[in-house]
This record gives sequence, C-alpha cells and structure tokens, in this order.
Amino acid sequence: MTLLITKLLFEEPEAGPDAIFGKYAFDSKRKDIKKQDKEPNTEIENEIEKSISKYVGWNSPGELSNFAPILLKLVKQGLYKPILDPLGKQDIVFRVIHFDSVASAKEAFPQMLRGIVGNKTGEQKIYRLESGILKPYETNISGWTTDKNEILSQVSSKTNSDGKSLLMIFQARISHNIGKFFGKPGKLGAIVESEHEMETIGYGPIQYEKLEVIIPRYFI
Repeated sequence: MTLLITKLLFEEPEAGPDAIFGKYAFDSKRKDIKKQDKEPNTEIENEIEKSISKYVGWNSPGELSNFAPILLKLVKQGLYKPILDPLGKQDIVFRVIHFDSVASAKEAFPQMLRGIVGNKTGEQKIYRLESGILKPYETNISGWTTDKNEILSQVSSKTNSDGKSLLMIFQARISHNIGKFFGKPGKLGAIVESEHEMETIGYGPIQYEKLEVIIPRYFI
C-alpha cells in the first residue's frame, strides 16, 4: 500500500488544468512527464520558457526579470513544485561576482567594500566581511548555485596568473529569503537542456550571511 500511495503522490499533477501552465510546468521539454500526460504549452508558458533559455544560455536576464513576479507568486501558491520550488536538499546557496579591478568593484559596491584596497603583495588576500543585504546590481535577477565545486572552480580560474579577477563570494540561505527565490536547482535549467546548472534564481535584494572578497596577488 505504501508503494502505491507514493507512486500516486509522485504522479499527481502539479496544478489544476486551468492553471497558468496547465497541469505541468514546461512539460513539453521534461523527461519525467509521461508522453500521454503532456499538454501543449500555453502562450505565456512559451514566453517564460524562452526567457529562461536566454538567461541560462546567454546570461540575458531582461525578459526573465519581467516574468519573475509571476513565478514567485506560483512558488508562494505551492504550484509546480518539482520545477519552481527553490528549496531542495540544500538550503545554502552561493553567488560569485567578479571584477577586473578594485576600483570597478568599489564603484559597484562602495559601502560594502569600504576599506578594501589593492593588493601589491605576492600573496593572495582574503577579506571576510559581515552579513548584509545584496541589493540588485545591474538587474533584479541574480543567479545562485548550490554547487560548491562550481564555486571552487571559479575561484581557481579567476584568481590564477592567467585570469586575474577580484571575486566577491556571497553565501545566503533560501529559508532566510522566503519569496525571493524561484527554480529548483538542477531542474529549471533542464527544461532548456542545461541539466548541469545547479542554479536557483533570486529576485530583488537578497539577505546574505557570509561574504568573502578574494584579491589576487599584484592586483590593483
């Protein structure tokens, strides 16, 4: 009986048939929905799918920013959880922003980086700063990952001798930012054939609990 109930719960529609995306979100591209259960995309579903594709594939957030309030409302309503609910096995998420100079970083975040100076030494410098609010920078959309290995890879590639960048590494918790995130890590990207993307998407100001600023050696 337990197995039968579990199977029925797993196969339940994610919303009613008259909901904005129908019974399932973006089901035309999903492998976990049976062929006989798939429905044609609604018009707005097609538009949002294209905006996700532009963001994930080309880092173009403009259109997705316009649709974000709709997606956040669906999360709040508990609809399309397998695709839109940001909470999964991991509550902690990370975001990396990189700059090609200390001056450009301080221009973007003058208060946050107050007191940070260039590094004229032969050793990498790491600043650990207080928690705070990451306000929108250039766009209301911000990408956050649950994948620590991705962060380590970025740190390695951006601070070595071949590609020097100042890095700002933010750590936040989805549970401390209710109503600010949408997209199940590893699932939202899969609808545009980017299954390796362990990304959830933030919208607007995000409360972070840790910030590290890494400045490579001989970097000003």
